[in-house]
Amino acid sequence: MISVMEISRKPNKIIKIITLLAILILSIIAIWQVSLFVTSGLLPIKYLVLGIGVLILLVGLSAFLLLKSFRKKATLYRTIGVMLLILLYCALGFGVYFTNRGLSVIEKFNKGIQVKPVDTTKSFNVFISGIDSYGSLDTVSRSDVNIVATISPEKRKILLTTVPRDSYVRIALGGNNEYDKLTHAGNYGIESSQQTLANLFNTKIENYVRINFTSFIEGVDKLGGVTVYNPTSFKAVTGDIFNSGEITLNGKQALAFSRERYHLENGDLDRGKNQQLVLTAIIKKITSIRSPGELDALLSVLGDSIQTNIDSASIRRMINNQIEDARSWDIESLAVSGKGQTGGLKSYAMPNARLYMYVLDQNSVDKISKRINNLLKE
Repeated sequence: MISVMEISRKPNKIIKIITLLAILILSIIAIWQVSLFVTSGLLPIKYLVLGIGVLILLVGLSAFLLLKSFRKKATLYRTIGVMLLILLYCALGFGVYFTNRGLSVIEKFNKGIQVKPVDTTKSFNVFISGIDSYGSLDTVSRSDVNIVATISPEKRKILLTTVPRDSYVRIALGGNNEYDKLTHAGNYGIESSQQTLANLFNTKIENYVRINFTSFIEGVDKLGGVTVYNPTSFKAVTGDIFNSGEITLNGKQALAFSRERYHLENGDLDRGKNQQLVLTAIIKKITSIRSPGELDALLSVLGDSIQTNIDSASIRRMINNQIEDARSWDIESLAVSGKGQTGGLKSYAMPNARLYMYVLDQNSVDKISKRINNLLKE
């Protein structure tokens, strides 16, 4: 006759086998998910190793406790084992969400745009354009902020060169290489501004990042504000007062600080320097990212904020490299010097208007051109 104990052992064995199979299947799925995080290109390989290590530890401990629960102290062991599995799959769930959201955000950056890859192992130029409008990034508008960022990933150097919006230069493409204000190049499309500056500095600028003022405000606020060192106290036309010294700016303040020129001693030139201060502060925040959590916060800032022709694969590599390499970046700011005048210079777009133009000093242009091209060779 079969005893009651023998009858009870069979269900226990079946439950054990089912438990082990369930843990094995879930572990395979988890390993597959962790590998997806890294093959996405967003995170360095060290996160794959770390993720699999933690995964094996948690799954092994959970399996041990769940199997132990069939012998004694069943409730305690089972509770701890189940809680560890729940913790594991909650973390994996966040990872899946983070990866999918990150990839979808990056894909938005160049939606509908002909993209260009970037060799992130070599130095390259990026034209940063701030358009003079609010609303959609698809709006064709004047380029109010014109900065050439020369980036050397190997040397961890960034050179920011500001060219005043009223600079009297030859406008490429739609401007038929005729002289006009640089800001008017934006009316012919981002490529016109980009090529105009490439011609000015006798260099190659194949990539651009476009941001409008609405995005600027939203982005700075989501970053928690930016801290800059203001060399001169001034009151903006918005009524904001900016004292000299180190100041922290929210989005609206950063916008007012960047746009002001009427109450500054050197007008447009000083405005360009203030734009560089804010941009440098933003770059420092972005380049201080060292973890997936911080990257998630950055992606929430970017969202619909920027438009770029840098392809998504290159963006993922740059994010990956930034998280992987803990070295800080050396950021240097330059501005083309010159002299402003009203009237006497013809505008291609507005030939009958008497406009303010900023005539660039050729020696300044040549020196900066040399700096840009020398950094590209490093």
